[in-house]
Amino acid sequence: MSISLLNLLIFAFTAWLGLYLIARDRTKPVLVYTGLGLVAYAFSLALVSLLRQDVEQNLLIVLDPLGKTLLLVPALCWFAAALHLLPVDRLPRWLTLGLRLFILVVIILTYLTTSPYSYNPTTSGDSAYIMAAVFFRTIGTGVIGLLLLTVVFVAYRLWREQTRRLWILLLILTLFFTLSAGMVLLPVGWIAPDTALIIVGLDLLMLDFCIAGLDAFDEGET
Repeated sequence: MSISLLNLLIFAFTAWLGLYLIARDRTKPVLVYTGLGLVAYAFSLALVSLLRQDVEQNLLIVLDPLGKTLLLVPALCWFAAALHLLPVDRLPRWLTLGLRLFILVVIILTYLTTSPYSYNPTTSGDSAYIMAAVFFRTIGTGVIGLLLLTVVFVAYRLWREQTRRLWILLLILTLFFTLSAGMVLLPVGWIAPDTALIIVGLDLLMLDFCIAGLDAFDEGET
């Protein structure tokens, strides 16, 4: 199986599962956030495949920072979903609104800062891309920090739960997702970027299947 065909299959499946979770119950933030994370990943994978083709320079300038920005969305959405997994009846409205605003600001700021158009035209191209790379790595470090906090949220919920089988699996998958997201957001050269992106997708799929299973049990489904 070629890598392009594998990308196509993962794109189709992650997009479908993400939309399914969003449509399953839009009143449940956990389902909506996990679904949005999968959809964002699917589009980032599509952009990576597209950028391998011969595209015009103007289109490349727009799509390249967009693809990098979308890589942050699954991690941010999973942090938001894990916050709603905490064993409280309802999060304060100011917290949920602040969380949405925070995610939106990070996405917009990342796109604007990693775009070459955000720099002074007199700045050399190499300097602009170096500045963009430094900013993206800084944001990536912060997002990894949020994922580590997410591990704490899931571990706390596991500690409070009576039935723990799926929660243990969810904690393990959260740890794996944190590691794979780190390979994408903070590449160190140990694993090829394409392989790391595929690993992130597989971790996301298992995470979202686990969330769908937990929601099914909560609804009394098998």
